[in-house]
Amino acid sequence: MKSMMRRAAIVVASCGGAGYFPVAPGTAGSAVGIVVDRLLRAALSPLLHGMAILAISWAGTVAATAVEKDLARKDPSVVVVDELAGMLLAVYLLPLSWFGLAVGFVLFRL
Repeated sequence: MKSMMRRAAIVVASCGGAGYFPVAPGTAGSAVGIVVDRLLRAALSPLLHGMAILAISWAGTVAATAVEKDLARKDPSVVVVDELAGMLLAVYLLPLSWFGLAVGFVLFRL
């Protein structure tokens, strides 16, 4: 059971493996944020969308803390869920087209 929880924490903290991207894993985590934002916008009301962002942020914090402890490193590069949560929060409630979201992505990364 412990190894299953460990694996779940790694999957969440690395945004499904985006944190293992060999170049700029944080940027990969932010790119996952674009996809997740589009899915949340399509499926949920703005209120539920906001609640989902809070839930992702909470689960990401718990998972990131567990992975940091497991790896015995502070802020390991594999942990990119903070980039996902930050990207979601940065564009929340903004009426963005795909172009606007791309501009938001670049500005968020800068």
